[in-house]
Amino acid sequence: MALGDKIKEFIRDARWVISISEKPNEKEFNLVVKFLAFLAFAAGVVQFIFYIGGVYMAQYLNPGALSVYRLAPAQEAAAVISSLLVIFAILIYIAIKLG
Repeated sequence: MALGDKIKEFIRDARWVISISEKPNEKEFNLVVKFLAFLAFAAGVVQFIFYIGGVYMAQYLNPGALSVYRLAPAQEAAAVISSLLVIFAILIYIAIKLG
């Protein structure tokens, strides 16, 4: 199956889920949104901790070299993708429940 067909099916399925979803009660919605916001915050904190840990580990393993405070391309890609996935999950949930 081609990528375009998979995307069309995904969009069709997402529209179907949104069309049959019920609006949550206010308490449930607020609780889930707070949890998802906490998840996004926790992902950022973990990302920052691993970045700082990587900087200190690089200084420990190679103390004589000038340390470069930069992530490797694979680490940057993983950090960006994980952050975007959390943000998109939050936005999709909110769109489905409010739609």
